[in-house]
Amino acid sequence: AIDAWKEILARVPNGFIHFKSGDFSPSRRSWVADAFGEYRNRILFDFNTSHREHMLWYQDVDLALDTWPQCGGVSTLEALDRGVVTVTWLGERRNQRSSGSFMTLVGFADDCVAHSRQDYIEKAVALVTTKRDRLAEMRACGQQRMQESPIIKGYVGAVENAYRSLWREWCQKQSNE
Repeated sequence: AIDAWKEILARVPNGFIHFKSGDFSPSRRSWVADAFGEYRNRILFDFNTSHREHMLWYQDVDLALDTWPQCGGVSTLEALDRGVVTVTWLGERRNQRSSGSFMTLVGFADDCVAHSRQDYIEKAVALVTTKRDRLAEMRACGQQRMQESPIIKGYVGAVENAYRSLWREWCQKQSNE
């Protein structure tokens, strides 16, 4: 992922990558900075904050870049809830598909879901350079689309129905024994 992010930085001269986590000890920050080589002065680190501060942090984010092979889940949803879309590389395993599923459910698959490393880079670069208008459109409607999608709307009811169905099946099996 770092090599892809370096290529994105090479193609977006004024771009920065901002990492946010609780695990940025001095040695970890040094390791990441060394991995970015000549782009080390274009990476930023931030630490854990309150949830409110964390959600406000997204105001300064143009685009989220998903990691791989393990992609985002909650982080992708939090970003989308603040109107920030995530470019993701759709993998073959379940844990590599959640961000792609979220972006698809809100109608952003064409712009945000990549099918190769190079496609991931191209989509990210385009959204912050030649497709900034499209990025602004997605940012303006992302939160509303998420609220109206199956990610939020109908989810609780669907889970409750599934639990009821499983419970009835179990009860039926118990009565048949």
